[in-house]
Amino acid sequence: MNLKKKTILKNNILTEIPFGYKCDNETNKLIIDEPQANIVRAVIDLRITYLLEYIEVYYLCINQKTIDEIIADRIEEIYDILEDYNLEITNPFENNNIIELLKQESKVKNEIIKPLASINAKIYFGKKKKYEMVAKKISRTIKLIEQRNDLIKKYDFKKFADTINEYNVSLKNKSAYSRTIETNLSATSSSSHEEIINKDTWEKAQMIYNQEQSKNKDDIEKE
Repeated sequence: MNLKKKTILKNNILTEIPFGYKCDNETNKLIIDEPQANIVRAVIDLRITYLLEYIEVYYLCINQKTIDEIIADRIEEIYDILEDYNLEITNPFENNNIIELLKQESKVKNEIIKPLASINAKIYFGKKKKYEMVAKKISRTIKLIEQRNDLIKKYDFKKFADTINEYNVSLKNKSAYSRTIETNLSATSSSSHEEIINKDTWEKAQMIYNQEQSKNKDDIEKE
């Protein structure tokens, strides 16, 4: 996200205000901006608790995709990978709308989770190391499907998008979003002002982010 810079005068030096904070006009110190801070906390929670990927969190926070659309994207990607591996596994979702199935709780277990779980059974039976990546993706997708209802109730992503827009954000630049939400979150655990998240939680999120960046780099080098 590309935020317009907001500054605060500190020790006679103009300092940029981190996302999640605002300036107290009386004390000229940083205080928590709750609507923005809620987004910061959600980003960390989505990464640590729900193991969502960086780009998935991005799309959710700007209300560009729903949880159901992210699940559908994951499932489509899984079957694309299986096809690349030349595995003879029929895609049961070719003629079914995954998003519509997700809305029918009575069908989720038998018509979505079971087919995905059966793929992992076949992969693990084959004991081929190259399938570990897709097996992990399947397991995480099943977990996300199981967490779906909780996640929908927990966060109002439209409200998040509105808050971001109010902060004068351009939603077109993904790398700017990274600088603001991911890399600048270290400011939220600073001892100089009230924490939005504690240091341990921040370090867990940063570790996930670093691992993801390292994996992306390795994937590029292999191509």
